Amino acid sequence: MTKAEKDAFPQSGSAEMKRDFILRVVERVSLERNPAFWAMAYRRKCAKEGVPCPLDEAGPDA
Repeated sequence: MTKAEKDAFPQSGSAEMKRDFILRVVERVSLERNPAFWAMAYRRKCAKEGVPCPLDEAGPDA
């Protein structure tokens, strides 16, 4: 995520809106980098913080 995306995420709204935000970031990143690595790192961060991962709610392909 860019710094602007990181700053905007907490204010991005409901859980559904945050999931959509994350999916847009994944889509953008997939054009630039390996999205599987990013998704793995994001899931690890969510687990470390003890919060549900929005990617898991979106399905296994995310």
